[in-house]
This record gives sequence, C-alpha cells and structure tokens, in this order.
Amino acid sequence: MNDLLRQVAELRTDLRALDRRVRSLADAFDMVEPAADDDTGEANLREVIDSLSDAHLDLSTADKHLEAVASHAARLRG
Repeated sequence: MNDLLRQVAELRTDLRALDRRVRSLADAFDMVEPAADDDTGEANLREVIDSLSDAHLDLSTADKHLEAVASHAARLRG
C-alpha cells in the first residue's frame, strides 16, 4: 500500500508540474501580438489561449480527483 500511495503522490507532483507548464505556455501565447490586419491569426491565437485555459482547468480537476484517491487510499492503509 505504501508503494501505491507513493505513486499517487508522484503522479500529483507530475500533474502539478504539467499544469505549471500549461499556465506558463498560456502566458507566453498571451504576450504574442498577431499582425494588426490578421483577423484569422487573432482568432487562432484566442483558440490556443482558450484551449490552454481549458487544459489548466482539466488538470486542476484531475488533481482534485487524485487528492481524493490519496485520501481514501491512506484510509485503506489503516
């Protein structure tokens, strides 16, 4: 059981690191300035930022689920 709990903790650590990378990438794309006359470029940039934001939300939700897994698994240990 201890090994399983360790694996859950490692997975949460990896997930949080991935979430930080996603947020950093979203911030970097947010600083991109599309050409003034490029409406398509602006729309594509917004889609990239929105998709990264959605990924961040999904990762946050996954972390909450893993937190619950860790809590319940710890109770199994006794």
